[in-house]
Amino acid sequence: MRELTGTTYPAANNLVSRLAERGIVQEITGYKRNRLFRYEPYIALFGENPPEEPAPKETTEGGVK
Repeated sequence: MRELTGTTYPAANNLVSRLAERGIVQEITGYKRNRLFRYEPYIALFGENPPEEPAPKETTEGGVK
């Protein structure tokens, strides 16, 4: 994250901590240092069971929007 954002380690660590607190990313190593995080919605796109796409909306004329 530090390299991606071009910030200091403490700033990047604070950002990742805030993302984890909000449930946006999940820590996957269980370590206190050298932790790895994942963004589950992105990972799910490539999994065996990707999220279903919403059905197309119908217009008043019976066509698809």
